[in-house]
Amino acid sequence: MLGTWILAAAVIMTPRVTGRLATDVTFSDESAREIAVAATKVLESCRYSASSTEDDFVQAKRGCHIDVLFAKPLLVTVNRKEAVTVRELVVVFPLASGGFLIRTSTGYRYFSKFTDSGQELQRLLAHATPR
Repeated sequence: MLGTWILAAAVIMTPRVTGRLATDVTFSDESAREIAVAATKVLESCRYSASSTEDDFVQAKRGCHIDVLFAKPLLVTVNRKEAVTVRELVVVFPLASGGFLIRTSTGYRYFSKFTDSGQELQRLLAHATPR
């Protein structure tokens, strides 16, 4: 529980959260913070990672996704062993077959095979507002 409080405090500076579900969407500041926390929790549970490219990142944003741009880079520990500094996070849907592409200060990474069900993240998508 302490980790969640630390994470919530770290993303208290409102991230910009946008995406494409059935149409281009955006989220209120409160929902954006909640989505950033929920997406980061799912990312932390990923068991697979690989290098990625800017082209993969851009391609992911053309499909069904949400894009979390953190106000300040966020240090995230993935699978309890790999520390990554996340500047931007793209969640690719559908979540069951999707994954996470992140932009760091040094490049791009892909993560998948998460153990968190992502139910909280999925629930928060209901707060989307068409752009």
